[in-house]
Amino acid sequence: MNPFRDFNNKMLPLLNQLWNKVEGLLNLQGDAYINVNRIANGTGVTLNIEAVRRKIARTAGGGGTPVRRAKVTQDAPSGSTITANLFDAVTGVEATSGDEFNITVYCNISNGSALNSATPRLEDNDEITVYQAAYSSSVTRWYCTANFQTTEDCVCS
Repeated sequence: MNPFRDFNNKMLPLLNQLWNKVEGLLNLQGDAYINVNRIANGTGVTLNIEAVRRKIARTAGGGGTPVRRAKVTQDAPSGSTITANLFDAVTGVEATSGDEFNITVYCNISNGSALNSATPRLEDNDEITVYQAAYSSSVTRWYCTANFQTTEDCVCS
């Protein structure tokens, strides 16, 4: 349905196209990932990030590794890696030995290379989300799903 009939001929097709897009968004409400709400002056669209994370964790197989929770075992170091213990995907218990204990997690730091000068600032026992991916044909690494941003020291006057 195109509600706009009388308007500037150049704008009319664009208004009807916009209306159809908004109506399409409203029809997506039932998918558990996108929430569309009518608000005072228009339409609000939000993403249910927790539902998306759960879906990724279930479907990351087939060559990939599910997303996992981990707990860091140190404060943010001066490099781009940090040690952590994985939580068991079924029981939720933190690893105390084996291959899931004391893993090295590689972190992406925008505009920098040191976790101790990036946000969010990690501290011992903080939880992070990680995934395992191929680094080379024979090596895999654990990577943090969060992107860290370098901070700057500044003098305020």
